Parts: sequence; C-alpha cells; structure tokens
Amino acid sequence: MTAWRPKRAGDSVEGVVTAIEHTTSLHTSDPIPVVHLRTDAGEPVAVACYAAGLRAEVHRVSPGVGDRFAVRYDGKRVSVNARMVFHDYRCSVEAA
Repeated sequence: MTAWRPKRAGDSVEGVVTAIEHTTSLHTSDPIPVVHLRTDAGEPVAVACYAAGLRAEVHRVSPGVGDRFAVRYDGKRVSVNARMVFHDYRCSVEAA
C-alpha cells in the first residue's frame, strides 16, 4: 500500500474506495480518516487526512466503499484574514 503524499499544487489521486478507517493524531482530538483506494492502474493507495482542510473536504463529500473518490492538492493558501497559511485540497465523489 502506498501513502499519498502530494508534493506540489496539482498533485492528485483517484480511484475506487476499498475501505475507510480512522486513526489518531497528537495534534487534534478529531479522528483522522484514512481513505483506501484502488487506482485505475490497480495500485492500492491510502489517503490519510491529517491536514484540517483535507479532513473537512472528506467530511463534506462523504465517500463510501465502492464510490469513486478523487482528491487534488491545490497548494498553500493564505486565509481570508491573512492570519494563517493552510494547505488547500479539493475532493469529489461519484457514488457507486
């Protein structure tokens, strides 16, 4: 299993959801979703949603086992009030 770790804006992965698990982090009390995919090339990939923005996107689209799931890293962004920099992600789901 390969862990998806985007390196630059525009990096993405997509495939069919094979499992959704949760893990923990020392940085938040929220459960961290880990979405397991099988890409079109047959490669198993795990998307661990440690970044708050990615976690929020996964909750928004709510993927399920058998759904087609895609995630794209859009790079670092500055918040509206310019007080913080965050990692921006976009996710989409096509229901099975």
